[in-house]
Amino acid sequence: MILLSLGSCANRLQSSGRDTSGPSTVLTNRVVITSAITVQSVNGPSVTAIKGAYSSDGQTNGLDSVRCVYMDNGTLIGFTLTNGATLSTVTTDGDGGGIYSIDTTPIISNCVIIGNSSGHKGDGAFGGVLVDCTVSGNRGSVGVFRSALSNCAVINNQGDIGAQNCTLVNCLVAGNFGGAYGGVVFSGGAIYQFRQLSIKFCAGSAGFDCKYFLITRAKAVRVITG
Repeated sequence: MILLSLGSCANRLQSSGRDTSGPSTVLTNRVVITSAITVQSVNGPSVTAIKGAYSSDGQTNGLDSVRCVYMDNGTLIGFTLTNGATLSTVTTDGDGGGIYSIDTTPIISNCVIIGNSSGHKGDGAFGGVLVDCTVSGNRGSVGVFRSALSNCAVINNQGDIGAQNCTLVNCLVAGNFGGAYGGVVFSGGAIYQFRQLSIKFCAGSAGFDCKYFLITRAKAVRVITG
């Protein structure tokens, strides 16, 4: 386990980006976790942040953007992930401004993912298992993409969709706005499930109030009871 205090996290992680050893070869990441370790803050997300960087050309996502975290293994606990961005590409480098997880193996717990952006999908989070997290105030296209969420809030994100192709258990999706849908979308021929999911008002530009699921080309959506 690696424990990070307020001072070490703020001073070191905001100033030293790394290139990931994963599929991305261009985008810089502030933190890279590629082994089965736990990285945990001592003081919690209210005072401990991993901060990425927007592109210097004023476009948010660009060549010198910095993503907050890249993971293909391990556990991340107790951080605020903010100000992360990606390239403006439809590739891995364009996904997951706050955090990019290669699949649902990495675990992200007790984190606040806020104020990030992406050039493609997963403005706040792409992949991973999110537990007791808040994904809020991210902007671009999709707030959370292809993640498994438990006891999470996906709120006040600006883009086409709040959460897309995710498994959601005891989650709140509310106040997402700016695109055609805003709520939850299942698509792409896979199987998804949800349980105890609350969708509240989330304004879409096409006039939808998002008090429903939009299901397009999904193989099945399983409603889990109990």
